[in-house]
Amino acid sequence: MKHNVVLIMTDQHRLDTMHYFNPEAPCRTPALDALAEESLCFTDAYTTTPVCTPARSSLYTGLYPSVT
Repeated sequence: MKHNVVLIMTDQHRLDTMHYFNPEAPCRTPALDALAEESLCFTDAYTTTPVCTPARSSLYTGLYPSVT
């Protein structure tokens, strides 16, 4: 069985801004809500660095930011 993986990365997007996780969120996200309803969602994440570009680089390459 093959599994599909969709990794959605947004810049400066907190979990509580998504309507699926927080019905009181000021934004409506119907497409993301529908995707989340049918998916496995991770609510906790850790990063190698709090700076966006090095963190993404680390995710793409599997290397620490100090190496990339």
